[in-house]
Amino acid sequence: TFHAVLCIAEIAARGRQLVHAARRPSDYNTSYYADYDVLGYTTLPGGSGSVEKWYDGELVYSTTYTMDEVGGRRTGALPRPAPEGAVLCFGGSYMFGEGLADDETVPHRAQEAMKGTLRFYNLSLHGWGPHHMLARLDTGRVEEEVRETPRVALYWAIPDHAARAAGKRYWDRNGPHYAAAATGRATRLGSFVETLDPPPLDPTPRGLTKISWVARELTPTTRRVVPGDVARWGALVATARDEVESRFPGCAFHVLFEDRPMGETEGMLAELEEHGVRTHLMSRILPGFLDGDPRWTIHPSDVHPSAAATERIADYVVESIVEPALAAGIESPPR
Repeated sequence: TFHAVLCIAEIAARGRQLVHAARRPSDYNTSYYADYDVLGYTTLPGGSGSVEKWYDGELVYSTTYTMDEVGGRRTGALPRPAPEGAVLCFGGSYMFGEGLADDETVPHRAQEAMKGTLRFYNLSLHGWGPHHMLARLDTGRVEEEVRETPRVALYWAIPDHAARAAGKRYWDRNGPHYAAAATGRATRLGSFVETLDPPPLDPTPRGLTKISWVARELTPTTRRVVPGDVARWGALVATARDEVESRFPGCAFHVLFEDRPMGETEGMLAELEEHGVRTHLMSRILPGFLDGDPRWTIHPSDVHPSAAATERIADYVVESIVEPALAAGIESPPR
């Protein structure tokens, strides 16, 4: 029967995954995760969780994620509010530092390089996209969390963010749903589970695609990106930029873009150019990036940035984004 075929396919897929790759715990650690109606899911202030990833019996990484007092990943304690202000760091697992130690992330390394004059807030998390960044801004949550005056806002974008912002990733069914208005701004509709029809084979808020490889493969809405999704992503980024500049006068908004040659890459770059967003391509920061230089990824089986990559990226952020923004900006005391 059809159901028997699906069961056999599921078992075969799971067996293949277990043979090649294993993650412990198998899901992201609930000791630092929590449901949150504004963002769908978020981190727990002061939480932490340890994780290991293996591939064909080889340890890919073993690390611990530690959250600070506002729920961002720890960037190192400062004895007092930073005198020059704050840098807001948004994004998904790349900015968060998937597989890396707390002190190997870009925000941590950059804060260390600035010698305590600026505090870097790592306001990112596995699986997030620009819709989480905008939701954090337009609800006023950033003002509640950040003690200093923001001087720079930095968003690390990857091609998959266009799909995430359209509600096409199974882990984010409760995430914030925005539409691109005719004005070019993004407006919030609610959450994906409230405003989108459930995709086939995925009738519940958590959905079969949350647990089933077969369901994910047979549910095209979890995978396919259309031009409207790319336009929505561009509107989200531009609106987040506008929110930053409106809420924090003098704060410079920049995008780090992971310009791997994916189907969405060209269109997303065109959106950034059309909206006049300051953009920094990873291929210009990391030599050999587009040629697959192995120095810049954790492991051949995992394309998340390596510690060597984050060290170089943090240097670039400080020298080419933060220091010029401070030199050009108006002196602003901590809030």
